[in-house]
Amino acid sequence: MSYIPHRKEDRERMLAALGLNSLEELFLHVPSSLRCGLSQRLAEPLAEREILNEIQRYAHQNFQGQSFVGFGLYDHYVPAVVNHLANLRPFVTSYTPYQAEVAQGTLQALFEFQSLMVLLTDMEIANASLYDGATAMVEAVRMALRMRGSLSETKIVISEGIHPYYRETLKTYFPSQLCELLNVTFVYLPVGEDGETRWQLAQGGDIFVFQNPNFWGVEEKGAIIIKQNFPQAQVLYGTNEPHSLTVLDSPRHWGAHVVWGEAQSLGLPTMFGGPSLGFLAARREYLRQMPGRLIGQTSAKTALGEPCEAYVITLSTREQHIRREKATSNICSNQTLMAIRSAIYMAYHGWDGLQTIYRRCVYLAKKFAQKLWEINPKLLLWKPEKSLHEVLWKTPRRKAIFEAAIREGIYPGYPLEDDKVLSYFPEYTHEDDLEKLLTIIAYFEASDTKKP
Repeated sequence: MSYIPHRKEDRERMLAALGLNSLEELFLHVPSSLRCGLSQRLAEPLAEREILNEIQRYAHQNFQGQSFVGFGLYDHYVPAVVNHLANLRPFVTSYTPYQAEVAQGTLQALFEFQSLMVLLTDMEIANASLYDGATAMVEAVRMALRMRGSLSETKIVISEGIHPYYRETLKTYFPSQLCELLNVTFVYLPVGEDGETRWQLAQGGDIFVFQNPNFWGVEEKGAIIIKQNFPQAQVLYGTNEPHSLTVLDSPRHWGAHVVWGEAQSLGLPTMFGGPSLGFLAARREYLRQMPGRLIGQTSAKTALGEPCEAYVITLSTREQHIRREKATSNICSNQTLMAIRSAIYMAYHGWDGLQTIYRRCVYLAKKFAQKLWEINPKLLLWKPEKSLHEVLWKTPRRKAIFEAAIREGIYPGYPLEDDKVLSYFPEYTHEDDLEKLLTIIAYFEASDTKKP
């Protein structure tokens, strides 16, 4: 297909129909100060081979070594079968499966994704995915508010252990004017020196939202206080590392009504921050409040009249699909291909496989934390045993450590404010790379202590 589908004659006919003499006249209403003139900065056209060479040149500028960056997106080895099956033509089409008779494969794959997420979260229903973890958390809060069914005063308690980007998204969806209109108050609980949310500061609450493990990679064991002290409250349990659900206590242990999160780690690559895959699971009574789509299994007959199983979009709460006053969401799409990839990934590994992967990540993180503690306890913000799949550490020699590690083909982690670093270790991490990073840190720590 040509990059420029319209011929000169086509453009002249369109301009004549608009009563214009040139393309420039079409944009005269735009002030000249706002016209950036990008075309003036473009280089001369290149041949195909030259373009490929230029792309390769940019690609080689990317870091090629071992990355220990997590920050809410977690790299795991993706088996070849995931790419092979997910790249089948019926799955990669952009067509939305409204016509069930021609989309049984996609619908069945989404039904399998929902079923697997129900098993993983220990809930009763799950939808066919959302955009990302941040929007999933927002939709969980909106679900809880709708379940309350009134404009009575509502206190929503939010843990600051939730990913900061998620919290910013929540504030965007609930500006102060809307909170006043809905009679909603948000209360944020800080994270203490042990890495956990200070739940003891909670003075009542109708809806509690937390992430487990939290953004710092620490298990929120104290969150059990919600179930014990506020039994009538709605609990919204979140995670951006679903592998943890096979190792930690079930969300039901915490009294969860809704489980929300980011499922990128289930078979999706970390390609410059995406793509993402939000998910929502909940108790059965939340069924009519679930945004997006739910795929259901039904019965049908083949062309020969024989009974068979079939799959359909059972519930879709978008206002374009149902009467506007009954709509609970305006989500017009989902992450079908990403959800299918995750379903293949989960089915391939099974419960034991997912658990093994997470235990390996936890082992590597705890080993790193323990070694840091031995080098200098002040490097860690809390004791080694508090860390699960991520380690938060701090050093005034961060810049020098990063420069030395990058020269050795290692990116130490995600740099945060105040010389902090958040490090995550994929299950395929070679322990030699871990030791190499620890040696670099130990060298700069020792060099600093020898200074007069």
